[in-house]
Amino acid sequence: MTNEEKQSAKQLLSKKYLDQKSACESALEVKMLDAQYKKDVEKIENGINPFEKPENSGFDCFGCGS
Repeated sequence: MTNEEKQSAKQLLSKKYLDQKSACESALEVKMLDAQYKKDVEKIENGINPFEKPENSGFDCFGCGS
């Protein structure tokens, strides 16, 4: 990821975080959201786009509802 892509991803992540935080109904939800936000920021810093989901990962999901 380029620096511009990182900044853009951080802005989008921040906007989504604030939108979701305002919809939280409990302190536990806020803590879980905070942890996910921090993890996603770390991914961006390491050049990984947290918004891209691997379509052909080779892994099967069992029991997750997908």
